[in-house]
Order: sequence, then C-alpha cells, then structure tokens
Amino acid sequence: MTSTMASHAISPRFTPEQRTGFTLPAFLLAAASAYPDKVAMREMSGGQLTYTELLELTERRAAGLAALGVTQGDRVLLLMDNSIDLVVSWFATNLLGAVQVGTNTACRGTSLVHIANNSGADVAIIDAKYADAVADVAGELK
Repeated sequence: MTSTMASHAISPRFTPEQRTGFTLPAFLLAAASAYPDKVAMREMSGGQLTYTELLELTERRAAGLAALGVTQGDRVLLLMDNSIDLVVSWFATNLLGAVQVGTNTACRGTSLVHIANNSGADVAIIDAKYADAVADVAGELK
C-alpha cells in the first residue's frame, strides 16, 4: 500500500459535524430532490425505481407501519428476499426511527421462533412466499 493510499484510508471522509443529521431518510430526501428522475435502483429482473418513486413508496410504507403503531425505537422484523421491496421496507423503518431486524429467509420452525421472539418486534414484513413458514409457528410467536 502506498503512503497516499494509507493516509486516505485512515483519514475520515466526513467530519463529525458533517455527519450530524446524516441519516438514511435525509439521504433519500436529498437524492430525490437532486435527482428526481434518475434511476435509484435496478433489479436483475428488470424492475427499477427512480429516486422520486423510491421516496414515494418509502413514505407510503412508513405510513402503513405508523398506522400499525410502529414508532421510533420499535423493531420491525423483515423476512424478505433481496429486492426493491426489501429496500423500501428498510428505508421506511428508518424513516420512522424504527429498527429493522433482518432474518435469514432459510429459517424455519424453532429457528424462526427464536429469532422472532428475541427480536423484540411486534410487527413483521414478510414476502408472501414465507407466509406458510410463519403460519406453521404462529402459535409459538409472542
């Protein structure tokens, strides 16, 4: 490693003052304002969203979570495949100041119960294809 690379690697990219207020919702709002029609995300399947569309979906999902009673500091369990919908859910929980709890989609039975019950989440967002796995253990969930 050259000395230039080494010094760059250890120097902070942002000062502590610059990092104040640097949150995911602030990033998304700034990006939607600066680049409203630019593509923010693309899926390998061809789906895509602009920054404006991502912000609109995020706000809609956050409103739905708020209607369920999710507030700052609450945990939201995410049992979802990597997708645009997962990212929207991730941004939406952050917009509310909630904490997303990612879950391995391969978990079933006692593993899923353990993760869900120890996460502290009262709300979960799951892909439809995992509904049966959750239904199988529903009686054991807190």
